[in-house]
Formats: sequence, C-alpha cells, structure tokens
Amino acid sequence: MTTPISTSAAQLGLAGSSSYGLRDLWSGATSSTTGAISASVAPHGVVMYRVSRTGTTAPGPAAGTHQVGNMTWAASTNGYGPAERNTSNGEAPAGRRRSRRRRSRPCRRGCTAAGCC
Repeated sequence: MTTPISTSAAQLGLAGSSSYGLRDLWSGATSSTTGAISASVAPHGVVMYRVSRTGTTAPGPAAGTHQVGNMTWAASTNGYGPAERNTSNGEAPAGRRRSRRRRSRPCRRGCTAAGCC
C-alpha cells in the first residue's frame, strides 16, 4: 500500500520556467515535468528529488527603475529559515530580523550604509 504525495515547482519557490527536470536521489532516475511533482510513497518510505529549471524562463522586468524588494522572486532560500522581504537577516532566526535602514550618522570611514562596519 502506497500513499500519493504531490506538490508543484511554484510551491517550492521555483516558478517561472516552462519545464523542470527531476532526478530521484535514491535511484538516479530522471524525468521532466511542466510543474506538477508527485510520487507514491510506501509506508516508512522516502522519495527525494532534485528539481531544476530546464525550460524557458520568464522574462526579466522591463527597463527602468524597480524596487528590487517588491519584485517576484525566482527562488527564496537561505541558511536562516524562510526568506523575509525587505529585512536584513543579521544572522538571526526567522521572524527576528530587523528592517533595513540607513545610519543616521556616518561610520568611521564616512559611510552611511547599513552593515558597513
């Protein structure tokens, strides 16, 4: 008896491609999909895939000025938990980050950028 599990490339943060390559990390088998990812898993079993973009990716933003923090992410992974928009991680756990801001006075080198010194 197996249990079907499923997800999608978009739910994994990999939206924006016309197709994706799947590689089963246990068997080495490869396959492709347009975004749907599913498997039948035996009790106490494991299925693990490496997912990569293989198709045509979505075009970038039009020329001009853009607020980078408001753009759609192509991927959203980091080493400190879930990604959070417009915050500085400061090596803090998820949900405990501070907003990015400029220094009110220059540092010893004259810089006013956050995280300079």
